Amino acid sequence: MLICVAVNLFPCSARFRFRYIASPYLIGGFKFDLRVYVLVPTFCPFTAYVHTKGLARFSTFKYDLSSLDNNYSHLTNTSLNKKSKALASNKDIVGSGSKWTFERLFEYMSASPRNVDTQALWTRIKEMVLLTLLPVVESVPSDRRCWELFGFDVLVDADLRPWVLEVNRSPAMAVTTPADVAVKPHMLTDMFEIIGLDHAHIVNSSSSPSSSSSSSSSASSSSSSSSAASSASASSSSIPSVMEQGNIGGFELIFPFNKRVEKAAARLAAVHKKHNVAVGVGIGATSKASTKAIHRFQSVVIDSLHKRRQRQQQQLSHEANGDVDEGDENDNENEKDEEWDEEEPEQAHSSFATHTAAVGV
Repeated sequence: MLICVAVNLFPCSARFRFRYIASPYLIGGFKFDLRVYVLVPTFCPFTAYVHTKGLARFSTFKYDLSSLDNNYSHLTNTSLNKKSKALASNKDIVGSGSKWTFERLFEYMSASPRNVDTQALWTRIKEMVLLTLLPVVESVPSDRRCWELFGFDVLVDADLRPWVLEVNRSPAMAVTTPADVAVKPHMLTDMFEIIGLDHAHIVNSSSSPSSSSSSSSSASSSSSSSSAASSASASSSSIPSVMEQGNIGGFELIFPFNKRVEKAAARLAAVHKKHNVAVGVGIGATSKASTKAIHRFQSVVIDSLHKRRQRQQQQLSHEANGDVDEGDENDNENEKDEEWDEEEPEQAHSSFATHTAAVGV
């Protein structure tokens, strides 16, 4: 399987580098990947969540580099392995079937002889997801209806480093195994809550109201529109921000992750709406101001990620030495407020590339 290991994150280039990960982390001799569910309820301003429930998908034959023609040994796709004659067999450690939940996977990895720090692994996966999404922000229209659920397929190598295999739009939601039952309904329920759809809303939307009730509703809404607008305006200040809401259900908020990047996303959204009024036009497709804004946004996010990684490493060092680290997780929020025009796009490119390499998931 070809793994994308480096991507030029700038829109002017389509260069990719690939390599085969020949030493994956194995369980019972079997290769597996992680299906990570990622929700982006809006790209303007950019917001992203990762669900804590997901699936580990196993190959059904033991990993063997001497048999590269055996897809059941090297591929973890459920659509393929459900046809394997070994699917129902009681495989070493993995057992019957080809799916585990994240809970079962991380419990096994933590208790294994390697004593894997699954929290650190999960943090790296979330950073990798964010870095993968970041270049897409500029190409999505400034439209509140543009949301998407992604299925990230992630491979963990023998050194416990995660790699993105591929990103699936609108991932399969079929429920055919106990692992599916334990994961997908809960994830979908949380997704509907975030994007503003609940079961009652879906049921009501699918029914057809009579013309009389529709007419009555129109008259009612017309007569009360001004009062509703006033009420909405009065209550808008009391609506908590995405940062204040934090995690919702099983979805962990991965962006924005501090006030600095939240402000940068809001600024980018303002530029987006100002320079791209037509629905269907991405921010990178128009003005120089828009191009400069997206590059500045990317640089701020990468710089913040890099500094967060440094703080985490410092905290681990303090804990190892028995020291008390009183640093604030949002120290970088108090830095000088960035000006959107303080860097030319070329300089922002250089800064972005440097910080991306420094974060290095």
